[in-house]
Amino acid sequence: MKKVLLFLIFSLIFSGQVFAQSQLGLPARVLTVNAAQADVQAGVGFIQGNIWFSKSPFFAGDNIRIYTAILNSEDEDVIGTIDFFDNGTKIGTTDFQAAQGASLEQVWIDWTASEGEHNIYAQISQLKLSLPGGETKSIEPSSTKSGEVVIEIDLDTDKDGIGNREDKDDDNDGLSDEEERAMGTNPLEADSDGDGLSDKEEMEKSTNPLDKDSDNDGILDGEDENPASKNENTEEPAQEEAIQEKAKEIAKDTALETKNTIDKFATYQSTGLAEEKTRTKRKLELIRGTAKPETEEEQKYLDENQKYKNKGVFLRSYLILLSLLEALFKFKPVLYVLLLLIIWKLLHWLFKWLRRNKGSYDEEG
Repeated sequence: MKKVLLFLIFSLIFSGQVFAQSQLGLPARVLTVNAAQADVQAGVGFIQGNIWFSKSPFFAGDNIRIYTAILNSEDEDVIGTIDFFDNGTKIGTTDFQAAQGASLEQVWIDWTASEGEHNIYAQISQLKLSLPGGETKSIEPSSTKSGEVVIEIDLDTDKDGIGNREDKDDDNDGLSDEEERAMGTNPLEADSDGDGLSDKEEMEKSTNPLDKDSDNDGILDGEDENPASKNENTEEPAQEEAIQEKAKEIAKDTALETKNTIDKFATYQSTGLAEEKTRTKRKLELIRGTAKPETEEEQKYLDENQKYKNKGVFLRSYLILLSLLEALFKFKPVLYVLLLLIIWKLLHWLFKWLRRNKGSYDEEG
C-alpha cells in the first residue's frame, strides 16, 4: 500500500510540473496528451504526463531532446531500457538506472524535429532488479508505455522565432505573404527570381520580381545600375564610338613610333659598327708601319703603342730571366756547374792580368 501511495503522489506532482511546462508556448501545437495508466503492482513505471521537450518554442529542423521519467518505488535498485517512438517508428533508445525507495530518474534522447504531426511516446522494453553481487532478475513494470503527446510542428522560414502559420511575412522581405500571393511571388523566398534583389527592392525599383533581367540588357537586376532601363548603358553610343576610334588612332601612332625607333636604332648600330671597323683597320696599319700618322691623335696612339711595346719586351725578358733562375734553383747541380764555370773564368782572367802586369814591372826595374 505504501508503494502505491508513493507512486500516485509522485505521478501527481510530476504531471503538474510537465503540464506547467507545456503551457509555456510550444511552437508545435500540442493536440492531445494521453497519460499512461499506471499499474502499480511492480512499483516501477512511468508517471503521468511524462513526455516533455528541452526547449520551447521549437520548429522543424531544430535539434531538441525528448524527456521522460521513471519512478522506482521498489526496495531494490532497477535497470532497464527505454525506447522512444514517433508515429509508431522507433527514433531512439536509452538505458537507465533507478535507485530503490521512491527514486525518480529522468531519461532522454536527442531528436531533430520535422514538419508535420507527430505522436511521441516512450516504452520500457526491458526491466530488471539489480541485486547485490551483480545478480539481476527480470520483472514486469507497472506501466510499460508512457503517455502519448501528439504535436504539430511548424516551419520558421525566416528564423525569427515565429512559426509560418502565425508569421505574416514568412521570408521577412518586407512584403506580407498575402501581398506576395497576389503578386505571384514566393512568400517563402525573399528573392523569388534569384537576381540579387529582394522582392521588396524590385517593387521599389519598378522591376519584375519574377524576371532576373527585367530590362533584357544581359545584366542581372542585382548587378544592373538601372535595372528598369534597357538603354542606360547605351545613352551616348556616338561618344563611345569616338573613344574607340581615338584608341585605335593612338594604338596606330604608337605602333608607327615604335617601328621608327627600331629602324633608327638599327641604322645607328650599323653605322657605328662600320666606323669602328674602319678605326680598327687604321690602327693596325699604324702599328705595322704600313701607314704614317696623319693626325696628332694617331701619332699619340702610335707613341703609346710603342711605349707599351717596349714595356712588353722588357717584361718578356724579365719573365725569361725569372724562369731561368727558377730552373737553376730547382736543379742545384746545374747551378753548381755554372758557379764553378764563373769562378774559373774569373781566375783565368786574374792570372792573365797578373802576368801582364808582372812583365811591365820587370821592364821598369
